[in-house]
Amino acid sequence: MKTVYLKRGGTLPLVLVFVIGLAASGAFAQVLSMEDIYQKTCAHCHGIKGEGVGDKKAPPLNTLPQNALSYELFNLTAVTQSSGSDHEIMEHNQRKIEEKGMRYHPDDMARYIYTTFNPLAKLESRGYHEYSAEEVYAQMCAKCHGDKAQGDPDKKGPPLNTYALHELEMELLSLKEGFQSSGGHHALMAETLKRIENRGMAYHPKDMATYIYFHFNEKGKK
Repeated sequence: MKTVYLKRGGTLPLVLVFVIGLAASGAFAQVLSMEDIYQKTCAHCHGIKGEGVGDKKAPPLNTLPQNALSYELFNLTAVTQSSGSDHEIMEHNQRKIEEKGMRYHPDDMARYIYTTFNPLAKLESRGYHEYSAEEVYAQMCAKCHGDKAQGDPDKKGPPLNTYALHELEMELLSLKEGFQSSGGHHALMAETLKRIENRGMAYHPKDMATYIYFHFNEKGKK
């Protein structure tokens, strides 16, 4: 490394000489954001929104939870072996990324991918709450079917606490899938189900059937 002289004959401090030497040798890598790195090196195969590209045999990333992303990325940066040729391709790509001076911490990239592309993360940022079958029933079903599923004639809500488990599940599944069923209340129930889903309170028929049967049916309580 050569000493750099000032015009008036002085010399630059040793620290500045060292810094200039590093800059000239390219030792200072360009500081890039996770977005920059992803779009420049990952989007080509994994998609600009993490949706995956079939032709590139690159799996989608926008469905993985943040901890799973961190784990996979850590395996790559640590060169940990994993089964499958896809992992070997990813290790090769990871080395190319690092050779270009675009190193990143796995947790940082995982956080960027998850919060930017995963729909669940977007819901969480808006105060998303995953409702249990108990909460859905209490808020949306009890007003017509009764707080103990005993039914309410005034609301034309039939009792549910006399149904067998498989009967409840079949009835709820038919509503969810839009199957026609006998009885004037079916259309009303289908409309109610739409309101439940629009409020972000969708449920799996088996979960709701299990809750109703084991909490309200006398045989289920035993």
